Order: sequence, then C-alpha cells, then structure tokens
Amino acid sequence: MSVLSRDLWSIAAARRLAAAGAGALILLLSVLTSSPELHHLFHGHDDSGADDGCAVVLFAGGVSIAADTAVVAAEPMVWQLARRAAPTEILLTSPSFLLPQGRGPPAA
Repeated sequence: MSVLSRDLWSIAAARRLAAAGAGALILLLSVLTSSPELHHLFHGHDDSGADDGCAVVLFAGGVSIAADTAVVAAEPMVWQLARRAAPTEILLTSPSFLLPQGRGPPAA
C-alpha cells in the first residue's frame, strides 16, 4: 500500500467517523427529545427548570444558533455578448475531395 493510498484511506476513515458521530448525535438528541425522563436523567437532578439553552430543547424546537451573517450588497452583473471584428479578408480553401488536375472521369 503506497503512502498516498494510506493518506486517502485515513481521510476517508475520518470522514466516515465524523458522519457516524453526527448521526449518533442526531439519534441521541432525538431520543432525549422524545423522552422527558431521559432528558431529566441526562441533566442530573437539577430542578431549576431553565432549559432555555439546552441543546435538546433547541433541537426539539427546531432552533439553530447561527452566527450573524453579513449581507453583501453587490452591483448587478450586466451580461454583454462578445462581438467579433468583421474579417477584412475572406480566405477560401479548395476542398480536399476534388480530383487532382488533369485527371477526370473517363470520356465516353
């Protein structure tokens, strides 16, 4: 196994591991969302009732905390067709399928 193929294999393995981890996180959040007892067990014996910043509550409500995005105002793009200059000289070439000079069909 070459060094390049080992590097590609390790990159593929890291991607698979990240995908499996993301899937496991979604599954855990779904299970904790559907079962309040497990959610309470997950937090421990905290009876404060303030679950506003909890990832499970945010996942259940469909809220995602996203970074502020800046809207960039750009000028609209104007498309123009490229115009070719008209040729000043027309170059004609003879077709290559013509018979050579002096050789024509047989005379009848």
